[in-house]
Amino acid sequence: MRSIEEIRLSLNGFCFDSNAERALSELATEMEKHPKSQELIQDVLLLFERYPNEDFGMPGPLAHVIEKHYTRGYEDKLIQSLIRCPTSLTIWLANRIINAADGNRDQFVSLLEETASRSDIAKSIRDEAKYYLSRIQG
Repeated sequence: MRSIEEIRLSLNGFCFDSNAERALSELATEMEKHPKSQELIQDVLLLFERYPNEDFGMPGPLAHVIEKHYTRGYEDKLIQSLIRCPTSLTIWLANRIINAADGNRDQFVSLLEETASRSDIAKSIRDEAKYYLSRIQG
């Protein structure tokens, strides 16, 4: 089993190419088996931010791995990512938390509202946030 630092280096050095789908799946499998995979949540979110237009599988294996850490630090890291650089995938992940209708719902609704009104991000991202908001408010 590789160390967390070795996996982190793979995440941070990841580049999309013809083997990306297989490589992402292998990284996710490796993370699932690692007892300290929670330490990699931010690295995965930073990868999503670096490649906002790439297909990670919507949500894909890496998203499923980090979602398993819900209530154990995942949501805080997702909040930071949404503030820093929202992407279609991180907005989708926020929407899943909203749909869980638990104690985190209101905070993530507020984050999507903020995202929908930000002028410093792409219109497509703002529109996606508006779309999810319309589904919960309509």
